Amino acid sequence: MAWGAWVAATFSAGNRLAWAPMSVPRRAVQPGEGAGTLRADVPYPAGPVPARPGLGDASMAPGVTLTGPGAVLLIIVAAALGAVIDLLLGPALGIATTIMLAIGAVLAGWLVRRRDLFSVLISPPLVYLLITVVTLFLVSDLGLTLTGLAAALVYGFPAMAIATAFGVLVAGVRRAAGR
Repeated sequence: MAWGAWVAATFSAGNRLAWAPMSVPRRAVQPGEGAGTLRADVPYPAGPVPARPGLGDASMAPGVTLTGPGAVLLIIVAAALGAVIDLLLGPALGIATTIMLAIGAVLAGWLVRRRDLFSVLISPPLVYLLITVVTLFLVSDLGLTLTGLAAALVYGFPAMAIATAFGVLVAGVRRAAGR
């Protein structure tokens, strides 16, 4: 069957597809039937109706839930706060940046929607790169050079690895808990 003939046969007026709108006869509401009134002619399930997943039931995180970009922004803010602390205490990024990057990854991993969890797992190295570039641009006497950036990223590898490991750990806990 040719493509055009299939389309014509499938979408002709006589064929109804599952998604096609159907006309359903409406019954007039009788007096005494309002919101919250059960009708005798409609079968209702026995017992409580289970909630659909993702509509405010226990599968959702209680309280605040972040989108992927929101979670990455949380990591950026935490790492920037750590970088400010480090730069107030010394000339380079150090332990405060590492700790705050890891805390940001843990918080973001715990608060992000489950479908956006991958963005949290890959963002700590990229956030560290961003913080390093901004720091070198603002603080360094030589400015932003390729060798300075490479050295900062080599020395910053433990920070990136620790934050990524904590993010993976939180993702594993969430997966095991089904949250």
